[in-house]
Amino acid sequence: MFINRLIIESQTLPAQIRNNFALHKIILNIVKTLLMNELEIVYFSLYLDKMGWITEGFQLDDNLLLTGFSVKVGNILLRCI
Repeated sequence: MFINRLIIESQTLPAQIRNNFALHKIILNIVKTLLMNELEIVYFSLYLDKMGWITEGFQLDDNLLLTGFSVKVGNILLRCI
């Protein structure tokens, strides 16, 4: 459910991408693959809203995976401090 809100309420996501239901599946797969907890999913949505969904030189799914990975690594580093 949070994944749906992440996509629907995004201010920076273009409408043609927001209405693509494959995006829900891509994000859900990334969250499951990286074993994200609730806090990491919130960070993930903040990163996407602040830094953008689309990056030059990357496909959308690659950009989402890299963003999710950076959230995961950042969360691990915060725990080590």
